[in-house]
Amino acid sequence: MQFMNFPRHRDVAESVTFADFCEACWRSGSAFPWAVTDRVTGQFMGALELRLKPPRADLGYILGERFWGQGFAGEAASAVVAWAIAQPGIFRVWATCHPENVASAAVLRRAGLTYEATLANWDARPQLGEAAGPNDCYALTKSPGTEEITPPP
Repeated sequence: MQFMNFPRHRDVAESVTFADFCEACWRSGSAFPWAVTDRVTGQFMGALELRLKPPRADLGYILGERFWGQGFAGEAASAVVAWAIAQPGIFRVWATCHPENVASAAVLRRAGLTYEATLANWDARPQLGEAAGPNDCYALTKSPGTEEITPPP
């Protein structure tokens, strides 16, 4: 079952447009999309993105189905969540997933986020034919501080 809240790219042009958008996000510092790759082979497995909107940051990820259940998403999400919550200007890191997506919920918990609520009519999911469907919200928070965000390594 595809729980994504966006349609798949239909051709290379859409993928190039998306890559250009990712590059622009890095330049502006508004978001940090990463390719998730195998450390040994360098094979592309998927992507993870952290979007910064101080005082909060949210993340999303997608991996190819053949990489599911092997800990890759949890490892990538854990590293990004740890970096984000360590930033002085970020006090909340959050993500959502479909309530039936137990694997994604496990990834978010492994990354240090805890379940907060189910949000009604939060996202459209074209693959499921949903114009508006529920999402479970997970978050990690810390007490407010006063320093600025530093760029990722």
